[in-house]
Amino acid sequence: MKKLMKEYEKQDLKAKEEKGEDIDLNFSRNDSTQIDSMASMRSTAFWDSIRTVPLTIAEVKSYTRLDSIVVVNEGTQEQKDSLKVSKPDPSKRKGGGGGSGFMDGLLTGHTFRFGKKSPWRLEYVSPVWGLQLNTVEGIVLNGGGFKLKYKQGAGPKKNVEEIDISTNGIKRTSVRQQSEWSFNGLTRYSFARQKLMATGGVDYTWKRSVINFSGGQTVSQFNPENPMSSILNSLTTLLLERNFIKIYEKNYVRLDFKTNRQNEHFEIKANIEYADRSALQNVRKTNTYRWIDWKKREFTSNIPFNEELTDESGTASFEMQPHQALTVGISAYYKPWQKYKIRKGKTSYYDDDSPKLSASYRKGINSAFGSDVNYDFLQVGISHGFDTGIRSKLSYKLAAGAFLNDKSVQFPDFQHFAGNQFFFQYGDPVGTFRMLDYYRYSTSKRFVEAHVLTELRKFLLTQITWFRIMGIKENFFAHYLATPDSNNYGELGYALDVGIRFPFRLEVANSFEGFKYKHTVFRIGTTMNFPLGKN
Repeated sequence: MKKLMKEYEKQDLKAKEEKGEDIDLNFSRNDSTQIDSMASMRSTAFWDSIRTVPLTIAEVKSYTRLDSIVVVNEGTQEQKDSLKVSKPDPSKRKGGGGGSGFMDGLLTGHTFRFGKKSPWRLEYVSPVWGLQLNTVEGIVLNGGGFKLKYKQGAGPKKNVEEIDISTNGIKRTSVRQQSEWSFNGLTRYSFARQKLMATGGVDYTWKRSVINFSGGQTVSQFNPENPMSSILNSLTTLLLERNFIKIYEKNYVRLDFKTNRQNEHFEIKANIEYADRSALQNVRKTNTYRWIDWKKREFTSNIPFNEELTDESGTASFEMQPHQALTVGISAYYKPWQKYKIRKGKTSYYDDDSPKLSASYRKGINSAFGSDVNYDFLQVGISHGFDTGIRSKLSYKLAAGAFLNDKSVQFPDFQHFAGNQFFFQYGDPVGTFRMLDYYRYSTSKRFVEAHVLTELRKFLLTQITWFRIMGIKENFFAHYLATPDSNNYGELGYALDVGIRFPFRLEVANSFEGFKYKHTVFRIGTTMNFPLGKN
């Protein structure tokens, strides 16, 4: 019980500090200390004459060490270098070498340094970390290859923190890295298709921006946001006979630009891509990719079902035809009332003090380089979260968009939504639907979506003191989607955050279409937003 109360108090103090609120003055100070310039010039006899209490043995040792550091700091440059705090070399590992070490590096990856002062670093990425399975490619080894990185100012005399202790006091300084280059070549091998694909890219990071150039041959989910993790899809395929991921193949070149500093007033992203896209089919024998035979289930086609693309039967969708696409996109995000604080020279930004306004534009350019797409898409949105009480919060996301020109829109360019058909709910708890089909209501026309999540410390069950002591909170959420074919799809749900130490949520959600009840499902969710892997 004491541990839980301490954990609760830590979170409460942290939340107050992030908001800039005053913390109990009994535990905080607002004064400063300066060392007199004559302090190091006084003799020991002088200090003993004015000291009312003699120094302890520990204090004598401490001051002796401090005096020696001051002397060294005023000495030669080599002596000063001994005070530098450098980062450990990740390429140096404990343990002996030999064949065992080589095999470990081959399976888990390794980093090679070109000398202590070299700004270059070579990383070997093992394909084992990208092991996955789907009904189109069978077993897949994804992401194996090499990454060559260059950091300007990465030498030991620049990329360090220095401690300067002198008669003027203690000063800690650090040199910020100026820029970074990254060159990568990665592979993807499909055992079922017996096909090796490769991609390459160059990243350049400077100050607050990142630019990336990439290209090659790969597979991609129709929704570029990757709504289903490849890791989870592998597990559902083997254990539940459910293949949620739908993918296609593309040969592409792409250029991306984005600002890499979060929580500032303004962020921007832009991209241009030329891709040769083609559809993929499931392998002929999918039975080998299931460990349990569920009698009432079977693997679905790799052609996503979509209401706008249904055939005459109304139970299946048309397959995407091979085509070329030249697309450009730009997105901007603005926080009009962003607040920040400066502490010890470091600027940090508050997360939810200002609504986040967003606008994005995508265009498919026709005829250029044989491009078959022709569309213009515009979207605007707003998101915000704010406290409504002690450990209580209200968060919302609103978005609307339309294809101003929809002469030729291919399925990967549709507006897709954050659906979910798996019992484990991960990702953004505010903006993710709990039971929406991944592609059924994807649209090439127009849409409006709304999401609301409220977290309450004290409401129904939490009226009982025991629930509050355990850190349990109650949540209510609502989701709404309007497209020409969605029939006013909506969801309402209730959830329990099970505690402070265990960031999981137990949920029950109900779906509605045409404002009429349809289904009820149970979900196990997480209060954290983290990725579980990408294609």
